[in-house]
Amino acid sequence: MSGKIDAQKIQNGDTRGKREFEIVVQVTRYDKGNAFARFMLAGLGQIHIDGKVSVLLLPDRKKVAEFDIDKTFAWGGIYGGVTSIEDVEQGFAEGVAKAVTNVKENKQAAGY
Repeated sequence: MSGKIDAQKIQNGDTRGKREFEIVVQVTRYDKGNAFARFMLAGLGQIHIDGKVSVLLLPDRKKVAEFDIDKTFAWGGIYGGVTSIEDVEQGFAEGVAKAVTNVKENKQAAGY
């Protein structure tokens, strides 16, 4: 996941200097679903990954953001049948990286 975060950081032109954060991701749901059910009919056998993300400002570990994030895959047919939870994990990691690197936009008014 750190590679996804690094890729997103490149796009953010922060001019306020270097700050260090700790990102804590707690996976609250990890359901592989059923590939055969997805193959038979879209919406059946869905893949789910849900989590809670906390962003802590170091060195004090002060929480500056916390949010829930989820990724669901429910396509059917051949595409649904051959897609695995590992494929969905990539989208989940990208979602976390994008949300975490954009936290600064939401927190600038608070002085973080």
